[in-house]
Amino acid sequence: MPRKKQARNTPPAPITDLYYYDVTSHRTENWTAGMPGYDTQPSFSPDGNRIAWVSMAHDGYESDKADLIVMDLHGSKPWKVNVTINGMVL
Repeated sequence: MPRKKQARNTPPAPITDLYYYDVTSHRTENWTAGMPGYDTQPSFSPDGNRIAWVSMAHDGYESDKADLIVMDLHGSKPWKVNVTINGMVL
């Protein structure tokens, strides 16, 4: 009977948090701290008051459902935007 292969140590998943750097104060702020999954594709609103990005809930799970997250730049917490097409939440 063949021996069962032992799993090798896998490298940790990359950290893909979104950071803000204030050039005046030279301070860096992690906008996605506490969100363990991938946070990618940030885009500012045309008026510069909000930022949106794609986020996954689970770290290292590339097949996870991607959510659209929006945050007001004036102090609000991020919220998830559910996109619906023909009654289905995407």
